[in-house]
Amino acid sequence: MTTSSRSPFARLTSTLFASSLIAPSFIASSLAAAALGISTPAYADTPLFLTEPGDISIDGALDDWGNAAFFPLAARIEGNTRVAVRAALAYDKSYLYVAGNVVDPSFVRTTRYAHNEDHVELLLSFPDEDGSYGRVYEVKLFAGKPGEIAGRVIAVGLGVVRGAEIVEATSTGGYTFEAKIPWTLFPQAAHTRVKIRGVVRYIDGNGRSVAGIIGSAPATRSADMPFLATAPEQSVMRGLVRDRGLGDPTVDLVANVAGDSMKERVLVYGRYLVVYGPSFRGGSEYFWSDLEVDPDAGELPLFEVRDVNGDGISEIVMRKRISRGGGWRELLQVMSFKGDNLVPIFEHETGIGSSIGTIENSVTFVPSGRGFNIVIALGTDVGYDSTNYREPAETERASLLLPWGTVQSRTYGWDRNKFVKRAEQSKAPGSVPNRPTPLPRPPAAPPPRPPSPDELLEKVYAKYKLAHGISDFSSPTFDFVTNVAGSDEVERVICHGRDLVVFGKEFLSASGYVSLSMRQFASDADIHHVSAFDVTGDGQAEIIVRGSQKAAAPEELGGGELVREVIFMYRVTELSIKRVFAAETSVSIGRNRIHSLLGFVPVAGGYAIELRPGRAVGWTRATWPYRQDVEAVSGLEPIVLPWTEGGVRYRFGGETFVR
Repeated sequence: MTTSSRSPFARLTSTLFASSLIAPSFIASSLAAAALGISTPAYADTPLFLTEPGDISIDGALDDWGNAAFFPLAARIEGNTRVAVRAALAYDKSYLYVAGNVVDPSFVRTTRYAHNEDHVELLLSFPDEDGSYGRVYEVKLFAGKPGEIAGRVIAVGLGVVRGAEIVEATSTGGYTFEAKIPWTLFPQAAHTRVKIRGVVRYIDGNGRSVAGIIGSAPATRSADMPFLATAPEQSVMRGLVRDRGLGDPTVDLVANVAGDSMKERVLVYGRYLVVYGPSFRGGSEYFWSDLEVDPDAGELPLFEVRDVNGDGISEIVMRKRISRGGGWRELLQVMSFKGDNLVPIFEHETGIGSSIGTIENSVTFVPSGRGFNIVIALGTDVGYDSTNYREPAETERASLLLPWGTVQSRTYGWDRNKFVKRAEQSKAPGSVPNRPTPLPRPPAAPPPRPPSPDELLEKVYAKYKLAHGISDFSSPTFDFVTNVAGSDEVERVICHGRDLVVFGKEFLSASGYVSLSMRQFASDADIHHVSAFDVTGDGQAEIIVRGSQKAAAPEELGGGELVREVIFMYRVTELSIKRVFAAETSVSIGRNRIHSLLGFVPVAGGYAIELRPGRAVGWTRATWPYRQDVEAVSGLEPIVLPWTEGGVRYRFGGETFVR
């Protein structure tokens, strides 16, 4: 029997482990839906063809679309229609272009340009400042009748689009058309032209009613629409992702990190950083770099973008744990683009770990002017002391602050060219750091209970239902109140289908909500229990979701249906619902089953999470074909096998639970 070093679940990523979808939403009547951060849509991304201004002539003929990928509108959305449509999308710096070949046995057009007449619709949604999706722009493309009725481009709610054009030409069985839409129609396009979601639809109407609707995807909600893949995104997928066998990105952000005011898309695929944008590197190329660490192994505990030096362009901030010998060294890096190249503008060693112990400095960004000061201070230490510390000193950058040294903290600030040391707080050599006296632990969040009438906030709940297309008569599967965010007031927590929804009387002024779509579960029935418990000890409960995931079992396990029981834990703010821990707790195929024991262990300020060996039924150490996983598999901490000695403990590291 061949023994694999990895469990079978790593190869099932696309089936089982789609990332949780975060949807913070400040609801207004114009929002069509809240949406997601990272996802794998049911329909493939739709390609956007990059063209130069003037290369596409709006004349109804399609001979200048030679390099564009035409795609069929194959999704039947409504009714039954005999219409067949192939469409393509393109863009340049000023316009978005749509072309199509329509086979329609009975073309209907009047000067009313009504919804129940034949026409194409383009639905678009742009990412908001917080990365979520809200408004869906709906643009109707009415081809005309040559010599009789002119075509027209109409934006729903805005009327005829100034600067837009549409021209049609007759073809066998129907017509072809070309249209152009100015980017200026979409306010967000002034700074964001990446990570756009969109759908092309064709409405087959007879002038009295709609006979059928077909589309490039069935979605109308922004959360479900495929991405529109720009030229650099297509290059990333064809090149780096395909060549290196990479999966979905673990980081997917939109921020202005280079050049002009246009935002770029910043992604982490495995150990690779990728950046591209509409004006970055000419809008046709992408930047990539090997981070030299493995995020799935916990070697990238911090990755964010923020304008640290106050120049109006965000920097990429990382804490990287680099393996050295039998341990690791942690490095804080603040990276900035200089032209097309990413260079460090600040570096500081912040941690070390080995079999002897660990030392971790704290990192704080303190607002200063338009940017931030960076404060490096003594944090936590275990095991090491001045007698057993024999590690070589860092020489390429500022070194780690040691508990027995003479420095309590250092503050660095930007001097228009570089970060310089602005202040240093000293302490007596060898003394215990002057850590503040721990504050009394806040009262734990109350146990979940059903909401009282004044806690229902039905108007806010109705906003969520309206934005997500949910019937007023639909009921949640889990519904309770407890304190999960901010104030001392309780919030209402709802699980509606696969969505978590949170709102409250002192949450977003009692007028908004945050939601998260748990697409890691294939259906509503796979979510078995939703509860809440204050694990971190901050007085606000974490939301705990238990459920199952199913897939075809690998051959080495005998085939059949593999079922994993999983647990996900989330923290809530007024901006998002963020996953802080996830683990598998059991694996079963038929009557064969292995499970771990999960417990909360009291520690200073809260609880640690501990996974311990459980029990096996059917399988034995001899018949189970895999060794114990020692790191997360596709974002989930692995099951602890019954024959593994000891358990694994996870502590809260400020953002997530870490080993």
